[in-house]
Amino acid sequence: ASEPGVAEGGGGGGEDRGAATLARLCRGGGARLPRRGRGRWPGRADARGAAGQADRRAGRHHRRLCQDMALKPENIMDLTIGPIAFFWTAGQVAEFYRAVAQGPASRVVIGEWVCSKRLPFWQPEIPTAANCLLAAGKEVALSTLALITLKRERRQTEDLLDTGLPVEIADLSALHHLPEGAPFWVGPTVNVYNEGTLDWLARRGATRICLPPELPLASVAKLAAAGRAAGVAVEVWGHGRAPLAISGRCYHARLHARAKDSCQFVCAEDPDGRTVETLDGRRFLTVNGVQTLGHAHTTVAGQIAALEAAGVSSIRL
Repeated sequence: ASEPGVAEGGGGGGEDRGAATLARLCRGGGARLPRRGRGRWPGRADARGAAGQADRRAGRHHRRLCQDMALKPENIMDLTIGPIAFFWTAGQVAEFYRAVAQGPASRVVIGEWVCSKRLPFWQPEIPTAANCLLAAGKEVALSTLALITLKRERRQTEDLLDTGLPVEIADLSALHHLPEGAPFWVGPTVNVYNEGTLDWLARRGATRICLPPELPLASVAKLAAAGRAAGVAVEVWGHGRAPLAISGRCYHARLHARAKDSCQFVCAEDPDGRTVETLDGRRFLTVNGVQTLGHAHTTVAGQIAALEAAGVSSIRL
């Protein structure tokens, strides 16, 4: 939406892992998701919801947005939780999704969408998180990477199709691994700026599209109308640090004079990203490994009525 308000957000705690331990755990290029026939996600009957701690990372705008959506049953919009962007510990990931399972969101996208080297450290939590969320009545989808470059990353993308869960593409190259006509979701890192792109994705099988955060309200309204005509749910970025760019280079590694392949996972030292300042000392951006984010938290908490009138289906946090 045009001219959204912003609120500053806080960070979480990190964990100091030894470089030797990290190298040993990641040796071999990372674990892969199970293929059909080699073991799948545990059944829903085994899933158990657990009461989690309230997520204290969200600011007052986040709480206001959740309350507005939860307390207005006549509102056609609902909430989607996007995938975690930062390198958190497995324990932090597990606690976060236990809390989300108790919250008002209708659907949750999980998975690693920034750096595939991080995945082995918390991948075992994905089936548990998915089952916890499904047991709580949430829709769950798995996200691809926002930049798929390596052979093992292409294999991991292909493996997502065999989990039995919907897949959200964060990189158009992921469509190569999807059968023609197979349903999928589209994340905000895919540039959907006009009706032609939306219609093409709908014909390809898209059922839900989260628009890029930079679009003005007039464009959002036109794309929401095109989505209704094509049978595609249209989301907007509702709260959080907006994803601006993804790179083949790792900013965290370069900052510490390390090569990307021997980064020693230095991004874990900044579990809420690292602030970038302008030359005059103003906080400007946040870097997160290979990803660039806005520094301030973009929010549409004050524009719920306008987005509903525009025909938006869901707000993404």
